[in-house]
Parts: sequence; C-alpha cells; structure tokens
Amino acid sequence: MTALTDDVGVCIGTLGADPVAVARDLPAVLDAVAAAGTTSVSLHTFLGSMFGVDTVASMLADRGLRAGALEAALAWSSGPGPANEAEAEQSIAMAEALGARALLTVVLEPEMDRSAALEGLAQLCTLVAPAGLQVCLEWLPWTAMATMASAVDLMEACGEPNAALCFDTWHWMRQPGGPDVAVLDRLDGSRLGYLQLCDAVAEPAADVFAEAMSNRQLPGDGIVDFVGLFDVFDAKGARPYVASEIFNASILERGPAAAAAAYHDACARL
Repeated sequence: MTALTDDVGVCIGTLGADPVAVARDLPAVLDAVAAAGTTSVSLHTFLGSMFGVDTVASMLADRGLRAGALEAALAWSSGPGPANEAEAEQSIAMAEALGARALLTVVLEPEMDRSAALEGLAQLCTLVAPAGLQVCLEWLPWTAMATMASAVDLMEACGEPNAALCFDTWHWMRQPGGPDVAVLDRLDGSRLGYLQLCDAVAEPAADVFAEAMSNRQLPGDGIVDFVGLFDVFDAKGARPYVASEIFNASILERGPAAAAAAYHDACARL
C-alpha cells in the first residue's frame, strides 16, 4: 500500500470556492500546498492560457512542486473536431512544460452520443500520446458516464493504449448500484492511471451532486475500504498518479492553508 500513497498530491480545485477563485489566488494556493508538505498537484489546463505555460512552470518550480495530472478534457464527448484538437493542443503544451502524465477527462452532460464520444476519445488519445499523456476517464454519477462500468466500456471500446481510468473513491461509493467489484477485478493495473482519494459518509444525500461538491470526507473518516482497494491496486501492479480530491465546505471555510494541511495529513495517515 505504501507504494501507492508515499507521494500523494492534491487537486488544487479543492482549495477554493471554484476553479476561477483558485486561479485568481494561484500563488497563495500553491504556497499553501507546499507549506502542507505536499509535493505535487493536479491542476487545470486553462491556467496555461491565463498565466502562460512558462509562468505556471516557474510557479511550481519555485515552490518545489510538480504537476502530476491535468484537468480536464471535455470536448471529446461531442465527437472529433476542432474543439477536441484545441483541448489536446493545450494539454500537450502543459504536459511538455510541467511533466504531467495523466489527463483527466469527464462527461458533464446527462446524455451523449456514444458513437461520437468513442471517435472523440480515440482522437484525443491519439493526439496526446506523443506527449506521454494517459487519458484518464472519470465517471460522474449524475452524468451520461455515471458508473465505472460505463467508463471502462468507453475506455476499452476506443481501442487506444493510452486510454485509462480515473478511480475516484467517492464516485466508487456513490455510483448507481454502489461499488462494482466485478469490473474492478477484471481491469489490468496499467489501465488504472489516476487515483483520487476522498471518503464518504454512510448515508448518501438526496442531492448527490451537492454532496460531491461540498461534503466529501477526509480519507479514513468515512466508509471507503481503503485497505481493500489498495490491496487490489497493489495486486494488479497499478502505479497511478495519486491525489486527494476532497470537496468539503466546512474544511475549506478555514482557508486554503488549513485545508491543504488537513488533506495532506489525512492522506499521510493512510
């Protein structure tokens, strides 16, 4: 288990009210991450457009931080085309400057054209492969890709070797039908590219989206079986990028420095 958790990063989107707020306060947010003892971050690709890729790289280097993952490619689910190509180009620029190896991808809409999405995903994977990026599909329970099974189905059907999965432990618990051990068991470890750590309360909220964005728990404070999951990942030889993604309004009220410290310390206790 320690091989998975000895260098846990943080999704910086969890250290502000929203991605725009984080971007506005980016130097202070990165200061908070470094002060907490965390050494890597998952960060949004649009920061490269806002600040310049070289400036973002300098911000990280000055604080002893590295980028483990980039967030998030969205256009692929509508099919191949210029929008998908533009996102890929932006991701490549960030990956080459920052050294990130995981590119998070999600579907935000409640419905999608599966055939178009498959073509878009294949195009995205092909475009970013030369930059060494692994395209990591994250299922979101309130969207057209609501379950781990649906994400794995797309990942496998697109046929690209750098298509992988983002395994979020809160989504693992809250996906329709609950944890899908059968799907996890049949996955090759190389396809588990990104592991996001957070915990869940025992009783799901009526509004799953609201819970996801405001009431995730620190790892170890909820019902996720981390020991069991880490054992499975280890048995598969999986070596994903690992970062906390803990959206918790009450923790964040104490400010980014306190939140970054809380996230780091909880993950370290694992």
